[in-house]
Amino acid sequence: MDNMTAKEILSAYRSNGADARDETFREALEQCRHDPAMREWLEKEQRFDAEVSAALAAAPAPREGKERLLRFSPPDIARPQVEKTAKPRSVWTRWTWGIAALLVVGLMLWQAFPRGGAPLEPATFTIAGLVKEAMPLSYRSNDPADIKTWLAARGAPLPDSLPPGLAEASALGCRVLKVAGGGEISLLCLSRNGEVVHFFVFNREAGALVEYAPLNTWWEEEGWNIYSYMENDRRIVLATQGIMDMI
Repeated sequence: MDNMTAKEILSAYRSNGADARDETFREALEQCRHDPAMREWLEKEQRFDAEVSAALAAAPAPREGKERLLRFSPPDIARPQVEKTAKPRSVWTRWTWGIAALLVVGLMLWQAFPRGGAPLEPATFTIAGLVKEAMPLSYRSNDPADIKTWLAARGAPLPDSLPPGLAEASALGCRVLKVAGGGEISLLCLSRNGEVVHFFVFNREAGALVEYAPLNTWWEEEGWNIYSYMENDRRIVLATQGIMDMI
C-alpha cells in the first residue's frame, strides 16, 4: 500500500478508535506507525476532525431545519432484517437511517461546508485529474446511510444501484464537485478488499465532460483503471488502481 492509498482510507478513520479493528484500516494504520510523515499527517487530520466536530456540536440547528422536519413525512420503507456481524456494512443494502437526526446533521453541514471547490473546466478536464481534484473528501463516514443523507441533502446526483462487484464494499466518504456552466458530480469513495474505488456520478449537465471516455469497457489513463457507463441520464465513472473485476 502506498501513502496516497493509505491517506484515502484514513480520511474516513474516526479519531475515537472505533475503526481500529476494521480490516480496511489496519494496514493503513500500520503504515503510519512506520512512516513519520504519515503519522504527522494523520495527527493533523484528527485534530481537524476534532475541531470540526466541536464547531458543529456548538452550532444551533437552523430554524428552517426544524420547520422542514415538522413538515416531513417519511416514506414507508421496511427496515431490512440484517444479522449483526463484524463485516463492514454494504454500501447499498443499508439505506435505512434515523430520518430526523441525520436530516438535522445534513442541514447543519449544508451551512458549514461549501459544495465543492472551484468549478471544473471542460477544456482541461480528465478523469485522472478529477480523481486528484476530488481529494480531500468533504464528508467522511463509513456508514452508507450517512453518505446518502449528506449527498441527498445537497440535491447531488445519486446512482440507482452499485455494480455487483461493489455491493459489499465499505464506505470511506463523499464529495460534491461543481462544473463550470452548471452541473454537478458526486463522488462516493469506497474500499473493497483494501482497494480504493472512486465512484463518480455525473448529472446530465456534467456528462459532457466525459463524452471523450469510451463506454462499457476498461481503459487506462495516467495510471488509473477507468470504466464508464450510462444509467438513465447519468454517466457513471469508476476509477481504481486495483483489480478490474467489479463490473
